[in-house]
Amino acid sequence: MNSDISISTEKTVKAAIFDLGNVVIRIDAYQIPIRLARLTGGDPLQIGQRLLADPWCTRLEAGEVSAEDFHRHITQTIGLMSYQDFLQAWNSIFFGLVDGIVPLLLEVRKHLRLVALTNTNAPHAQCWQSLYPQAMAPFERVFMSHEMGARKPDPRIYQAVLDHLRLPAEQVVFVDDTLGHVQAAIELGMAGILAQSPAQIAQALRELGVPLEK
Repeated sequence: MNSDISISTEKTVKAAIFDLGNVVIRIDAYQIPIRLARLTGGDPLQIGQRLLADPWCTRLEAGEVSAEDFHRHITQTIGLMSYQDFLQAWNSIFFGLVDGIVPLLLEVRKHLRLVALTNTNAPHAQCWQSLYPQAMAPFERVFMSHEMGARKPDPRIYQAVLDHLRLPAEQVVFVDDTLGHVQAAIELGMAGILAQSPAQIAQALRELGVPLEK
């Protein structure tokens, strides 16, 4: 697979699955430890490292713990803060939409069924659904990890989306900015695009035979 695309089939593509973070919505996860450090007086680097290693973050995205339980866990491991302060820090990662992505989604929707699949959690989902409804509108459905009980690259979450589409994997293209997530989709038989920009995604879709306008 090169950095742009892997084509797993020559069959006609009938649907596309898009990731959201840094494909549709610009995010900066480093903002979370910075904001948490301001609330607790801790070191942002240490807080960031602790969060990366904390299985509770994965459990939150898999819907295994509630946001309230996660907040209580954070106060025990990082420092005291109110739930509202926690939410403001936790939701500080969103920085608008990727330039040019909404026109691309609208164009893709003319030719393919279009759904989204994202690793997320309840507070983040509530935030981006409120902030960016225009970017969600082109999607037939947005699949969220915390509602599905699994996260990418777990094969079960991809299969659940394929079951919704009622299409074989060979007729679906998966678009994500994380290599491991794209590789997992390819292993199931989908075509994969490692997202870098809307223009690059559009060109990769054209190479798969999707007649997008230039």
